[in-house]
Amino acid sequence: MMKKALAGVNFTHLSPDAPGATKIFVTTSSSSVAGAPGTATTQPSGKAYEIYGDWANVKVHTFRRYLHQVTGMRPAAQLLFLDGKTELVDDLVTMEEAGTKAGSVIQVKLDERKSVAAMPSDGPVVVRPSLDDM
Repeated sequence: MMKKALAGVNFTHLSPDAPGATKIFVTTSSSSVAGAPGTATTQPSGKAYEIYGDWANVKVHTFRRYLHQVTGMRPAAQLLFLDGKTELVDDLVTMEEAGTKAGSVIQVKLDERKSVAAMPSDGPVVVRPSLDDM
């Protein structure tokens, strides 16, 4: 039996108009976490955002998806730090359960090891000419 993927993510609780919404600050780091030695790159620029939400109803997973829309950083490549010290690693808890409250600062860093989709490593790529080329 096939299951269909969700068509979209509901960002209803990520709005200044959401009941119980409070403001937090999100900063993107101008540094990244290195992959293999010598492969670290930096994110193009550090930016700051004010984001409103009802943090008791926003899961960390949903927040990552929202940040992808805002910053362009893939959710899997985001390292989130609450107030500069606590890393948000459990995507199934709400932002409030993770410790987010009004005025919190979330720092987003790029995990370079996860920023690009992995390439298949099944061996060399073989290119065969099409019959039209013969």
